Amino acid sequence: MLVKDQKALDILALNESEASELIELADTYRKSFASKVKENEVNIFIQSLEEPTDKDITKLLGMLISMGIELDESELKKNIHTIIRQQKKHKKQLDKLEKRFKKYSHLDMREVEMLNSTFNRAKDKYLKLADISAELKTANEKITEIEKQNPISLEPEMRKEIDVFLKNFINPTKDDVRDFIDFLEDRYEISDKEKLVNQLMHSGKTQQYDQNMIDKMVSFERSFNKIDDTDLMLQYRAIRNIYGISKDNKELLKWMQDNHYDVLKKTVEKLLLKTSQGIDKSIVNESRLALNMLEPFLKTNDKTTPDKWTCPGCGKGVDSEWKLCPNCGENLTHDHCSKCGNKLESSWKLCPNCGTEI
Repeated sequence: MLVKDQKALDILALNESEASELIELADTYRKSFASKVKENEVNIFIQSLEEPTDKDITKLLGMLISMGIELDESELKKNIHTIIRQQKKHKKQLDKLEKRFKKYSHLDMREVEMLNSTFNRAKDKYLKLADISAELKTANEKITEIEKQNPISLEPEMRKEIDVFLKNFINPTKDDVRDFIDFLEDRYEISDKEKLVNQLMHSGKTQQYDQNMIDKMVSFERSFNKIDDTDLMLQYRAIRNIYGISKDNKELLKWMQDNHYDVLKKTVEKLLLKTSQGIDKSIVNESRLALNMLEPFLKTNDKTTPDKWTCPGCGKGVDSEWKLCPNCGENLTHDHCSKCGNKLESSWKLCPNCGTEI
């Protein structure tokens, strides 16, 4: 027993069992601490190397052996440059990630707890000269998640300038955004420039995506406004255009479902009305085709596909599953190709436009 251990026990007045446990714990801690010091000394030494000499390699080998790492000198000479590059690269990445993480380490989040564990594991492996690429990748992904959940708050005037920049600058690169932030830095306090760069890059992509969807929806709404035109030909063209836009832009329909559901629902309601009116055979058929595109994007409680349709030939009610009208014999299924929308004759077996079997 060390003298300082005995003094500590005299002060604490522990019994024999408690004393034994405390001494064992202290001894383990001393060994662990000594091991960490040695491991850290090894990495400091490695960080200082550029072109290692035989003397450097011999010294490093002795340090590794003292840590209990068995390594052949010839093997170390062979891999010394790889080890140096790996350790320097990992040290730089680890420091950078820890700096990013420091701003969020106080948050009570599951991701923060997981990151602490990941960093501890990475540091332990790094000190033993092991590859920590997987831990670095995991840490970067988790920090990015936290950054997205905790964006930098912006002053109103600064926000306005950023919105103008993102609106008028088509597909800015990271360098473009960095230059713009450098320009803003003269007038606004920016706590984390790199985080703001990433935040604006993400915001810019979202804004451009939304603008693209808006442009497409404008064309959709123009057609929607002409569905009830007094000119039947304009009605037909409007509904045909809605079908074409919907068929080629499923992403637009999903975006409308999330952001402009009222337009989507009203369009379906108008088209359903057209199928029940039976004013014109072509309009009824085009309305059905458009409905087939739109209805999957309706919310469950708004799915209103009727069990009964109106026959475009005679205007009488028919079941949506019927293939022929029992009143006039009108073909209810093959007026248009299900794949390309091409008009078909009832006697055809194949679509002449795309070859789809009828």
